[in-house]
Amino acid sequence: MSEPGPRRIRHLLSLAVVQLAVSGAAIALIAGHSERAPTLVTLHLGIVAALVSFAVWLQAAFLQLAPDARVLRALFACLPGALFLALFVVYVMDVVALQHWGHMVSFPLVRQFLGNLGNVVAQVPVRSAVCFGFVALAIAFFRWNAAGLRGELTALFARRTALKLSVGIACVTVLFAWSAGRLLRAPSLWSQEPLFALLDLRLPQSSLPPADAPPEGFADYPRTTLARRPHVVLIVADALRAASMGVYGYERPTTPHLRELVDAGRLARVDLGLASCSQSECGVLSVLGSQDAGNEASRRIKLHDALHAHGYRIHFLLSGAHLAWQGLASFFGPNVDVVRDDPTNDDANLVRALREVPAASADQPAFFYLHLMSSHWFGVQQRDHQRYQPTAKRFDWLYDVQRVFASENEAVGLRQHVVNRYDNSVIQADAIIARLLGVLEAKGYLDDAIVVITSDHGEALGERGEHHYGHGIDLYQELIRIPILFGEFGAGKSAAHGGAPAKADSGSRDLGAADYAVQADIAPTVLDRIGAPIPTSWDGISLVRGERERSFHAAAVPGARSRSGRDERVEALIERSEDGSLHKLLRFLERDGGEFAVVRRELYELRSDPGERRDLADSAPSRLAALEAQLDAHFASALASE
Repeated sequence: MSEPGPRRIRHLLSLAVVQLAVSGAAIALIAGHSERAPTLVTLHLGIVAALVSFAVWLQAAFLQLAPDARVLRALFACLPGALFLALFVVYVMDVVALQHWGHMVSFPLVRQFLGNLGNVVAQVPVRSAVCFGFVALAIAFFRWNAAGLRGELTALFARRTALKLSVGIACVTVLFAWSAGRLLRAPSLWSQEPLFALLDLRLPQSSLPPADAPPEGFADYPRTTLARRPHVVLIVADALRAASMGVYGYERPTTPHLRELVDAGRLARVDLGLASCSQSECGVLSVLGSQDAGNEASRRIKLHDALHAHGYRIHFLLSGAHLAWQGLASFFGPNVDVVRDDPTNDDANLVRALREVPAASADQPAFFYLHLMSSHWFGVQQRDHQRYQPTAKRFDWLYDVQRVFASENEAVGLRQHVVNRYDNSVIQADAIIARLLGVLEAKGYLDDAIVVITSDHGEALGERGEHHYGHGIDLYQELIRIPILFGEFGAGKSAAHGGAPAKADSGSRDLGAADYAVQADIAPTVLDRIGAPIPTSWDGISLVRGERERSFHAAAVPGARSRSGRDERVEALIERSEDGSLHKLLRFLERDGGEFAVVRRELYELRSDPGERRDLADSAPSRLAALEAQLDAHFASALASE
């Protein structure tokens, strides 16, 4: 059998060239401006070349072993197209995940989305169909090339020399990729490589801790007899910032329901509520575990553990992929009776899930943790709440490109699209909260209940330039100032729905005296209100008994997402002075080799400058030094463990 000529080999080369070109562009986008981008690109292309070589070799080997198996031969002809599709999906998921969360995608998260594929597909907008059309055309191209290669591959690998050569090429490519990572001695580089990040066994797995592994401090937590055991409802709206809420003074009426509750005395508003960080993981941990930034430990006793010890039935109803996202499932622990999430990010499903909960029981109080995604960029927005137009689209992947290359005036207009979308999402979150409270009232849970409404972190909307969108990027006020609202609903119909004031309104007014609090104060305040002991390991304070004087905050920014291309860390300290002023020190660090080094400091007074526009670092050196000494003392252990 004669060897194939150059024209036939062209089919084989076209497959490899197209795949490597697409993979090269994708890995360059993922690597961004990292100082190790060239190495990462080379490493990934070596792995892809190995996969393409293996796919071609597998086709040829099958054609040699079973040349007459038409059905299987057709399936093997689709192998290059399937490889292209799989890699394309991984690239898209990683780009989106890095942009919004700073994390690569892992298999547990992918598996959870596939398990809800029907709901996920239902949320895909028409514009995204263009992207899927491109994928279909690419697969058709690969399918056509693969079909044309049947004869060529048979001829090419008819002689064992060529077969051995292809195996050798694949082995050398794999060896090169493995050796490159070994020689670099940089585990963080592998965590940025899409395929190894997908397979990384060190990533948190989507499973709850075993029942025989109770949280630290749970065995020693005192079980006392409570005179009152009200239901406890904790509502966390993801990425909800106070600055865009009408109830916190925003010029647009984005939260009419919450404003009604506050005006009626049903909810008490903490004027300056702060998140411990600008990411979900530490934000949720701070809310549930009353832990300050730098002291995070997911295994410690949390609010629902303490309530479980007093006979509460624990419900976690979550919008979003919490069970598979970066180990969030480990925060819940074994003392949970019902846990349910929905990766479609559609809060309508959260309302449906709450409707399935049985009615309240007089013999057993309940704790509800309800997590909303309406105010998150990926939250599904319903048509009824699209008040402000024009608005940015949920899956508009070209939007960032348009904004970067737009003129100054055009960029302002595009930013307004984002602001409009976010304001619409806040309107929806307010409406969803109203619906959730309505369901809880209908089931009898608000006959005697403590309700807390808050968020895990805020959201940046381009206030500081084109790279300042989303969350998890720093600790300016737009990213950590969040709503914290407390309410107590007593016997009878609540005023939230037109009834008479509840008996416990005075308790809500007591909480209204707090003008400064953090997430860590929520859990101890709830336990204090019901007369339950507060775990000694908690960092927060009960707002019923005192006022906060200072708070610490931190955010970690991976190199794949940072502006410098290095791992970054931001730390902050806010302290109240005797005259009532609030000074905030921001300290920005970058990893230089194996340690973090401070690259700049900023100092603001939040009462007179809530937008953080006047940096006082140069004009108040003594205050700067005093605050930095406190930061050093607080984060010393955290930095030592990095």
